[in-house]
Amino acid sequence: MASAFFYGTLMHPKISKRVIRNGGPYLQIRPALLLDYTRHKINEYTREVVLVHALGPLVALDDMQATGVVPPMPPPDKLQTPIEVNTYVWCRPLSELQPRLWTFEEFVEENAWKWIGAGSRRDQVDRRRAMEGIITVRAET
Repeated sequence: MASAFFYGTLMHPKISKRVIRNGGPYLQIRPALLLDYTRHKINEYTREVVLVHALGPLVALDDMQATGVVPPMPPPDKLQTPIEVNTYVWCRPLSELQPRLWTFEEFVEENAWKWIGAGSRRDQVDRRRAMEGIITVRAET
């Protein structure tokens, strides 16, 4: 069994299914908590290993999509053992980070249409795939 850690854009079930090219009903999801990190819209980052705490049991991706229900936050002494995951972390000075927190709800309202649904930019996923993981332009050496 393979596992993946998604956040941001890929938290949307329809988008993650499209990006990973798998709409299998056997896909499972669960919310997680990253201590010592906050959510911001970023465009410059490094990939780092961080610890995440799972919140609740695995549920079918289709069930999460249908209900949108996220389990309540447990008290700190009841958190599950953290696991290591690779994720994006802001790589510029904190003074350059926008103080406004990123929210999934705002993303759904303002940007999900770019990826899925009527009027979506169907090439958004294909454009990102063509970038082969290089999100920022690298200087020629």
